[in-house]
Amino acid sequence: MTSSSDTELLSQRRVSVHGLPTNCQSSELRALFSRYGGISASEIHFLVSYLKALKLTSFALVHVTRHGHGFVTFDEEESANAALSISGTYV
Repeated sequence: MTSSSDTELLSQRRVSVHGLPTNCQSSELRALFSRYGGISASEIHFLVSYLKALKLTSFALVHVTRHGHGFVTFDEEESANAALSISGTYV
């Protein structure tokens, strides 16, 4: 069972990453962020969103997009803070 202090420590070491390309692999995410310190875990999730772009008579054009979202969990809080220094940038 995880205690609240363990959960708090984990949240201070975990960094959320948005806007990943659909072909991004967890190993690539790990390689990109390993320059900031040791990584204990990395994971990627893809969200599929459907946007109705235009409706013509009985036909609907639907635009499908996939967005990658991931998490990197560092061994040390200092490493996570260093990784956050690139927040808002494209790499």
